[in-house]
Amino acid sequence: MPRKITATPRANTNLSLLSGKSSVMSGVVKEMYPEATICSYSIRPNAFPYVQLETRSAKTPRGDIYQGQVNKKTGLKHGRGTYEWNSGDGKGARYVGDWVNDKKEGYGIYYYANGDKYEGEWMKGNKHGLGVMTWAGGDIYKGEYKVGDRSGKGKITWNSGDSYEGYFYNSKLHGRGTFYWANGDKFEGIWQNYQKHGEGMYTWSNGKKEKQTWKHGKEV
Repeated sequence: MPRKITATPRANTNLSLLSGKSSVMSGVVKEMYPEATICSYSIRPNAFPYVQLETRSAKTPRGDIYQGQVNKKTGLKHGRGTYEWNSGDGKGARYVGDWVNDKKEGYGIYYYANGDKYEGEWMKGNKHGLGVMTWAGGDIYKGEYKVGDRSGKGKITWNSGDSYEGYFYNSKLHGRGTFYWANGDKFEGIWQNYQKHGEGMYTWSNGKKEKQTWKHGKEV
């Protein structure tokens, strides 16, 4: 019987992830949880009953630009808005999405100055939840994030053609997962800190299989 995902949205999020407004994010949900049924949802018109919002366009002393909703009382970014960095380490970057009390929270897209892009969920300024990270060099990660790191279930595909699908912790291959080499070989087993660690099955491209035991990246 298909498992149903029930979502209880935070007031600020537009839940493009589940609504289908973002085909990229909806695809990630289906790819990671093929047995799940994507639920529908509705949000009342006044999603912030205790916060008065207004739309502003402002430029900071450093030259950064924000266009979007703010808390009318505090002036903090709150609601939907776009922020462009024109100074500091983030110069050239842009974020389009949800804000709560001046922090990225909800759903949004962050465009890095070097061409990288993250699209997905945020919490308190960090990538948190489901997201897609696309590097300018061609590598792609689709999966879960926790407090800014790739943690949980996900899939990463490198521009070399190699890929890994399974579990991550602190942005490293960690837990059960399968590594696919571009030449057709694959290893399915346990990983720890990016290394094979424990029992697993190695399958060559010609179909030959071998049960293996590894410890900290070395076969034993």
